[in-house]
Amino acid sequence: MKAVVYYYLLSALLFGYGIAEPGEESGASVSTATTVPTVPTFPNDLYLSSGECLNKRFTHLSCLKAFCPPWMQCIEGKCTCKLPYMCHKGAPVCSSRDKRTYYSFCQLKAVECVEQISAFSHLGDDCKGDSFETNLREDSVVEVKIPQNGTFLVCEEGWDILAANVVCRHMKNQLKGAKRATTVEFHKIENLRMEWPRDCVSMHCTGQESSLAECTTGPRRQLEKNSKISTATCYEDTKACSGSEFPCVNGKCINVESTCDGINDCGDGSDEMCCKDCRSGFHCTSDVCIPQDAVKDGIVDCLGGEDEIGDNQEGKVLSPIKQEIKIARDKVETLVCGIPNAAPESSPSKQTRRKRVVGGEEAGKTQFPWQVAIQEDDLIDCGGVYLGGCWVLTAAHCVRPNPEAYKIVFSLWSKLRRQDSTDLARVEKVIIHPQYNPNTYQNDIALLQLDKLPFSTKCIHDNPAIAPACLPWSEYQFKPGDNCVISGWGRQAGM
Repeated sequence: MKAVVYYYLLSALLFGYGIAEPGEESGASVSTATTVPTVPTFPNDLYLSSGECLNKRFTHLSCLKAFCPPWMQCIEGKCTCKLPYMCHKGAPVCSSRDKRTYYSFCQLKAVECVEQISAFSHLGDDCKGDSFETNLREDSVVEVKIPQNGTFLVCEEGWDILAANVVCRHMKNQLKGAKRATTVEFHKIENLRMEWPRDCVSMHCTGQESSLAECTTGPRRQLEKNSKISTATCYEDTKACSGSEFPCVNGKCINVESTCDGINDCGDGSDEMCCKDCRSGFHCTSDVCIPQDAVKDGIVDCLGGEDEIGDNQEGKVLSPIKQEIKIARDKVETLVCGIPNAAPESSPSKQTRRKRVVGGEEAGKTQFPWQVAIQEDDLIDCGGVYLGGCWVLTAAHCVRPNPEAYKIVFSLWSKLRRQDSTDLARVEKVIIHPQYNPNTYQNDIALLQLDKLPFSTKCIHDNPAIAPACLPWSEYQFKPGDNCVISGWGRQAGM
């Protein structure tokens, strides 16, 4: 009996996860109204998804749709604050609130998240001097004070609604962000006051920062009379959205044509979470649109990692803050699972076996490194999936609550003989689904916890032929009609 791979059409969503509650998502506490108005549908729009998705009121903190920031964790479909000690160590950063040094950007952001403040100043361990400051001056002109560099206006280059949203949230505590990101020629304000800064710097933001201190700052440039400088008009409307406007989850109204373009116009990302296609930007399998410049930048943004498939863009440099985010993301979300080894050399047309499940073909000897066999009394009747660490997933009908009876066989291709990469592990605990019904096979699922190796925290030896399968982060990674691959040992006759 040799390992066989089967190809199926996924006709229904396979995984059920909790759906985020409607309302504002803050990462700390969430208050929801008792009734939530139905979000209007836009049937003539070629890009927005159905009202079913829109009514779930997803935002960038809905982890069924997008990764949580490194300083947050996914709990029941929502991004919630990590405790600061849970963050990785990285480059030291300074707090503008207490002039304290934190051991990483993630740790300070976790403090911000828990206490609902904005405290990040700058990277580095010299925190006793000036902190990064942002001001909205006359005529809504944006001014920044950069530690050890001075005070500047903000140049026109890179100024957009994303940066304006950051300013308004930070300066006005306005969750809806900015109504407009505009500019004004320097000579029109130059005579209003004499102490205007004479230089400007550009600011490039993703729109999810807590303050401009987290954005990428460009080089200083001397202002001339016709130079354009940045201004921000904060959103203060309280009216209901019109039928031609998209209602953001935070209450902001934007033009429908500003949705699904990879730009976070809403400020909470809700305009990019339910997109069957993208007007611009990159379309993730989970129906989320991300900016085009986030593709192949070394940071996984789509849940399935499809934005990073292929070589990274040559010469693309991440800002220091994005480097910190990449370090944290890599520690948590690195996709080291679910990668099959080389496909079998023989083609299906050369196979001689018969009476398989329709579409089955012989697998390569190490093609599916997560496929295991469950051995009981020297017999193998069931397979399982290696999930990583010390865990194997199998069917409840395959096991009994008697761990001593089982061995897990890794990297096995033929039931009749082992190969050089084959390894064995003992079972420490059998966990059968508490609602498993052997008569109906409902909840037919079980977990096997492997026994640790002597004097080790590992349960199996390092082996290039063994790798875990990926557990799906979200049901939205899959769609009806998606193809999936199933491996195992099929019966030659009967069922």
